[in-house]
Amino acid sequence: MRSWEARRKHASEAWLEERNSAERVDCPACGAPAGSTCTHPDGVPLGASPAHSERITAADKAAKKTKENQE
Repeated sequence: MRSWEARRKHASEAWLEERNSAERVDCPACGAPAGSTCTHPDGVPLGASPAHSERITAADKAAKKTKENQE
């Protein structure tokens, strides 16, 4: 595999991992419930970004809180 192909594959995997992580919480920006993809105001799902930045932040905080509770 060429190096650019490897980088692209890694980027795609990271993007999907970020979306899956974000979809564990509701989106404060667009109101998408947990398990659903964020949408633009016209209802079209986000494509270039895995989720709204507010949702990614909320998911990170929820994951951190879960980790702290397990310790």
